Amino acid sequence: MDLTTFSIKAKLIREWDNQHFLTATKEVHLLIPSVIMTSTSNPEVFAVCRYNGWSANESFMTEIEAASVGDINVAFRGNTMKSFDEFRYFTGVTAIAKDAFNSCSLMERITLPDTIKSVGSSAFLAALS
Repeated sequence: MDLTTFSIKAKLIREWDNQHFLTATKEVHLLIPSVIMTSTSNPEVFAVCRYNGWSANESFMTEIEAASVGDINVAFRGNTMKSFDEFRYFTGVTAIAKDAFNSCSLMERITLPDTIKSVGSSAFLAALS
């Protein structure tokens, strides 16, 4: 199981005796099991996942949610993603449709899930720079 770390930094400034200020800073590291992607870690891919209803949370997507996707069809066609390593968690996908990643001209890498049995023609046309 992969773990995603998040850092939260909070700063409290409180007035004390009308002249002095008390400042306290606390940093907390959170480990959230099974989060594979956040809205900031891969925003182009995450936006497609949210739009298609594959992610219930507006900030992150879990491994379970990714595994429940059965067909991506052409949802990512023309996307400006640079990478899609999180695709390896989309284990419900068994085929990559024709033109699925067509015109993803900025994409440098993708990690396919082990469940892929077929790749449609022109699935990666004008993709993978």
